[in-house]
Amino acid sequence: MNLDTIEGTATEFGGNLKSKAGKVTGNAHTEMSGKATEMSGTVQKLYGEARDAVQGAIDSASPAVRDSAEQLIDFSKRKPLISLAAASIVGYAVYNALQSR
Repeated sequence: MNLDTIEGTATEFGGNLKSKAGKVTGNAHTEMSGKATEMSGTVQKLYGEARDAVQGAIDSASPAVRDSAEQLIDFSKRKPLISLAAASIVGYAVYNALQSR
């Protein structure tokens, strides 16, 4: 478990409480704000869980694969927008390949 998972869980919980408080008091703005905070926490928690899964896969991989993965992670940290664009293109290509079956 990493810091993103912990912070995301805490944010998700706080947002849930805020949403319920807004609902109980009849304050729609507080309720919606709480829901938005809860969703933000959920995304952060899922990101942390994904990071843990990737790190686990890297740790159990062969040394050559591990080195390549670490280089890819380093590149992603240095160039996040390029990495996001590349991942989107690959995801779109995989989606189209699966749809054509």
